[in-house]
Amino acid sequence: MVFQPLWTSKPFTIDIAVLDNDQGEFSKILLDEVFGSEQLKDMIKIKYVKSEEEIIQNVNEGKIAAGVIIKNGFSEAIFVQSF
Repeated sequence: MVFQPLWTSKPFTIDIAVLDNDQGEFSKILLDEVFGSEQLKDMIKIKYVKSEEEIIQNVNEGKIAAGVIIKNGFSEAIFVQSF
């Protein structure tokens, strides 16, 4: 296993796949304001996919480093727990 130092002068990007089954307010905030934030937007390249199987296939083929699955009901669960 090879690790790249965190502090280098060379920029790097991490390719991730995202499956947003929620399509809600909080999943949009996560994707737009966290992954798309000024601090991360140049470091994370997002590929939107349509299934968990597509994430697994992309990881196994080395096309992405990781996958994020936002489950249906994610936004509702956050909203309900905040009260």
